[in-house]
Amino acid sequence: MNYEEFNRLFNLQSNPAYKNLGKTNCEIGFFVERNYPENIAFKPSLTKDGNVDDISIIYVKYKNFDTCAKSLDNYMPISIAIYKISNYLTKRSQSSYDYENNDCPTKESVKISQESPQPINLDWDNYFFDSKNNKFTCGNGKFFSGIELLELIYKKHCDSVHFIKGLPIRSKSKLIAALIKIIDIFASIIEFILRHIFARTLPSKGSYPDWHKGYAKEDLKRKSGHTLNLVFLKAEVPVLVSFSIIIITLFYLEGDKINKWPEKTNSTLYKIIVLPMIIFLLFQIWDGVLPKTLFYILNYSYMIKHYFIFNPAGKKNRKKKFN
Repeated sequence: MNYEEFNRLFNLQSNPAYKNLGKTNCEIGFFVERNYPENIAFKPSLTKDGNVDDISIIYVKYKNFDTCAKSLDNYMPISIAIYKISNYLTKRSQSSYDYENNDCPTKESVKISQESPQPINLDWDNYFFDSKNNKFTCGNGKFFSGIELLELIYKKHCDSVHFIKGLPIRSKSKLIAALIKIIDIFASIIEFILRHIFARTLPSKGSYPDWHKGYAKEDLKRKSGHTLNLVFLKAEVPVLVSFSIIIITLFYLEGDKINKWPEKTNSTLYKIIVLPMIIFLLFQIWDGVLPKTLFYILNYSYMIKHYFIFNPAGKKNRKKKFN
C-alpha cells in the first residue's frame, strides 16, 4: 500500500472541513488541519484581519505494515494523533509572537486564547484497518469509516475543554504534569548528590535534553580534581569528607555497641584487621556502589518521565482484542 491508497481510505473529500496538508515526513501517512468550532470554551487567537491562527492538526500514519499484518492477519495498525498548533509560530518555526507582524495574531486575542481552556493533545495507536470489512476498528467490535475515525478523535479533542466531558482527561493530564514535576525535583536532588557529594560528572542540561530516556553508562565519570589519601582510603575531597562525616556520626550514635565488639573477639585483631576492613568495605560501598545505584535510579526516573511525556493523557496503547 502506498500513500495514495492509504489516503483514499479516509475519503477526505466527503468533509470539506478537513484540509489535506499532504504527506508526513516519514512512513506512509498524511496530516490534515481543521478549525475549532465556535461553540466550545476554547477561543483561538485571531490576526488583525480576523483570521484564525490556532488550528487542530491530525496526523494519521502506519508503519511496518508487512510485518504487523502477518501477525494480525487482515488488520493494518495505524497511529492517529491530534494537536493544537499556532499557524504563525509553526510556519516560522518560532516560539514567540512578533505582534508587529501583520500575519501575527493580536496580543489581546492571544491573551484571551491562553486564558481559555486549552484542548488536550490526543495520541492513539490502538486502531487498525480491517481489510475484510474495509473499516477501522480498535478490536472492540466497533467499526468506523476513515472520516468517522477523524471525526471521533476531533470530537474527543474538542470535548477535552468541556467542563463535564473533559473532566477525566483533564484530571489525568494534571496528574501526569504533577508526576513529571515530582520526577524533575527528585532527579535534580540525585544529580546534586552525585556531583557535589560523590564528585561525579554528568553532561550539563544545556547539552542533554530533559526528554531523553537517560544518561549513557559512560556519562558517569569521576571529577578530575584534587584527590586525597586518608590512610588506606584514596578519593576526591567531597567523597572523603562526606564519608568521614558518616563514620563519625555512626561512632557517635552507636559507639557503645561498637566498643563491645572487641569483647567477643581478639582486641588486637579487631583494631588492626577487622575494624579497618569494615571501614574499607563501607568506603567501597559509599564510593562505588552508592553512586552507581543513584545513577541507575536517576536513569529510571528519566525513563518514567520519558514515558509520561510521549504517552500523554490522551494516549491509548494498542490492545489486540481480535477474534
